[in-house]
Amino acid sequence: MTQEVEIEYKNMLTKEEYDRLLHHFGGTNPFIWKQVNHYADTEDFQLKKHSSALRIRILPNLNECTLKTPYGNHLLETTFQLNTEKAEQMIKENHLELSDEMTDKLNELAISISSLRFFASLTTERFEIESGDFLIVLDKNYYGGKVDYELEVEAKEEDKGQRFFHDLLAEHRIPIRKADNKVKRAMKEYL
Repeated sequence: MTQEVEIEYKNMLTKEEYDRLLHHFGGTNPFIWKQVNHYADTEDFQLKKHSSALRIRILPNLNECTLKTPYGNHLLETTFQLNTEKAEQMIKENHLELSDEMTDKLNELAISISSLRFFASLTTERFEIESGDFLIVLDKNYYGGKVDYELEVEAKEEDKGQRFFHDLLAEHRIPIRKADNKVKRAMKEYL
């Protein structure tokens, strides 16, 4: 199990901006992989009300369960790995088995694990590249019949990350656009 503070900056992109950035950073044959996020919450969306989220992410070589909870201006990600059989079973049976740390956090929020249900899925085609202390992520997302494009910059420090993010947008003449997190976008489409 791991815990880390997520410091990231997001911007929605047009398809043309996405294609331009993908070519700029990835060349003519960028390495892109697919991941599928399955989101869970209570029927009355108690996690959402606490600015939190829970997902199982299916990746090419591993699967993970992540609980995101507020931590200052950012999110604390508590994650543990799952084998494919366990991940598929939890999704299919709509029954989560979480780590003690996650259970403790949910108890702090007065949320019972047995009340959690999967309500949405989102598939992402992802490209990543490191640039100094920053990770640049380009995502093409599919959910509920919709496709969108997103830029994320992950940073270790808030001030430096914000400067790098804004400089990157300015350099590529991309306007600042609000980007709700993926779970909120999927939720809007499925509900």
